[in-house]
Amino acid sequence: MRLPEARSDFDAVILSIGDITSRKQTELSLLDRESFWSDVIRTVPDHLYVQDVLSQRMIYSNHHFGHTLGYNKFELHAMGEFFWEILLHPEDAKSYQDMRLRQRHHGHNELLQCVLRFRDHENNWRCFDVREQALAWDTEHLVTRIIGIAKDITEQVASSQSLRDSEQRYRMLAESISDVIFSTDAHLTVNYVSPSVERALGYSADWITRNGWSAAIANPQQLTGFDALISRISKVLNKPQELARLRDEVTTRMFLFDCLRADGRKIPVELRVVLVWDEHGNFEGIFGVGRDISQQRRAEKDLRMAATVFEHSTSAILITDPAGYIVQANEAFTRVSGYEVAQVLDQLPGMLTVESEQEAHLRYILRQLNGQGTWEGEIRLKRRNGEHYPAWVGITAVVDDEGDLASYVCFFSDISERKASEDRIHRLAYYDALTHLPNRTLFQDRLHSALQQAERQQAWVVLMFLDLDRFKPINDSLGHAAGDRMLQEMATRLLACVSADDTVARMGGDEFTLLLQPDITREAALTRAIHVAERILTSLVTPFVLEGREFFVTASIGIALSPQDGSELSKLMKNADTAMYHAKECGKNNFQFYQTDMNATALERLELESDLRHALEQQEFTLYYQPQFSGDGKRLTGAEALLRWRHPRRGL
Repeated sequence: MRLPEARSDFDAVILSIGDITSRKQTELSLLDRESFWSDVIRTVPDHLYVQDVLSQRMIYSNHHFGHTLGYNKFELHAMGEFFWEILLHPEDAKSYQDMRLRQRHHGHNELLQCVLRFRDHENNWRCFDVREQALAWDTEHLVTRIIGIAKDITEQVASSQSLRDSEQRYRMLAESISDVIFSTDAHLTVNYVSPSVERALGYSADWITRNGWSAAIANPQQLTGFDALISRISKVLNKPQELARLRDEVTTRMFLFDCLRADGRKIPVELRVVLVWDEHGNFEGIFGVGRDISQQRRAEKDLRMAATVFEHSTSAILITDPAGYIVQANEAFTRVSGYEVAQVLDQLPGMLTVESEQEAHLRYILRQLNGQGTWEGEIRLKRRNGEHYPAWVGITAVVDDEGDLASYVCFFSDISERKASEDRIHRLAYYDALTHLPNRTLFQDRLHSALQQAERQQAWVVLMFLDLDRFKPINDSLGHAAGDRMLQEMATRLLACVSADDTVARMGGDEFTLLLQPDITREAALTRAIHVAERILTSLVTPFVLEGREFFVTASIGIALSPQDGSELSKLMKNADTAMYHAKECGKNNFQFYQTDMNATALERLELESDLRHALEQQEFTLYYQPQFSGDGKRLTGAEALLRWRHPRRGL
């Protein structure tokens, strides 16, 4: 190697040699790393890119975006550098710009997310979940470069859209199935509850919407899991990253609750919950289905309970096959009927009924069972010893899961004591305890019915009021026991004077009333009234024998006819009573028909009695003494005391 000797010496060179082994190794290592990460990025199925925020130019892309949309590199090149803006859905442009603006000013430490739609090669819109993170920013913390990843979620959005498209069908199903279906809005407020909730829990859908499901939960501790899910959703509603994680993690959740029905009963309910998302990945709410799972538990419990009830019931129970032959009976059946269970197996229940009622009752019962599936009512049955007794019987047709008749279940109980008690109560309520005649209540009911019947048939009704004359002295002198015997015999005599269709009642004390069945004409009614009244007066000619002595009483009878003397119950009774008092004033032991002037006389008498009472209070009476002399007028023999009334209107 020759060194140059002058400036113009171009045939000489200077050679510098250095060891660059380490640098070459570093370069090779960087190339290897770049090749490695390039391979990694290319294998990522999603579109990965780096973009300059200010110029909107793509600095780097793994080119999966165009491939996913079905475009080759020549087609993308023909669309230009900003091909993605051309393919972006017009409705999503604003959302994208808003995200970029937020990314520029506030996104240096925040992951931003949105769902954008791009047109593929087949002119269909595909949805991408776009997530971007700041990669570089300037000294003012304004983002200058971002790194992003776009994931094709078209199939997921389509599934969500399909779910929403099916919502109407679900609502229609919700109206007809027994499961309780509900949904919430994006704020977790219940916005729909199926009407089946009223059948399942007894609450209206509006009540659940207002109060929430927690109000229907019997054990609040069972809400822990459900509340935790609701709380988790509430916390991430405004956090896209965590909301996206929730969408990936939570699919279907199942919870078990004891729900408290409106009637106080508890039932176990299985609740299945799914989260609903729209095509953009936004949370739309919760969709839930609640199902009563107590059927199997209840069926097992019912079987055990039914066996216990069957064996220990106080009512007789027997079970027949579909043909009606007895296949099973309980112990109470033996106590009530007198038959051992073995004696009635494979027999028809008709052997237990009274023969005179058997055929007609069985035909009627079978018609009811065929039409309604159940029948309940009163039947006269007979015991093994032949004794007849009233029984309350219920029969139910039992069908299997296919709806075919499986058996008949019959229960019955002896209601002899109940019937006797009802009869006693009825007699106490509607009959006089002493004479066993109808009392005032029953008599007025019959009179009311007779007046209605007479009005429809344009007939005449006869009402008679009767009061015994001279009964009080006998009752006071001989005692109430003797007076009661006289009233009882009087009731017997009155019944003998009328027909079986007529009514004789005791109103109280020694007053009786008689209601004669309606007659078509007034003349017939008058004739019959006179005939009955005369028979009554004639019957009293025979003395009453009390304590070995004979006593005579008479009767005063008042008679009123409807509609002549009134078509209303109260008016007719008042007029008959007025006629009776008129009979007393006419000397007793007679009968009088009501006349309109009787009320005026009675009113005058009542006014006189009232004025007399006021005269005593107002000191309107004045005492006068009038002397009395002997015939010659010379000797005073006495004095006559006169009480004179100075009436304020009538004078002295």
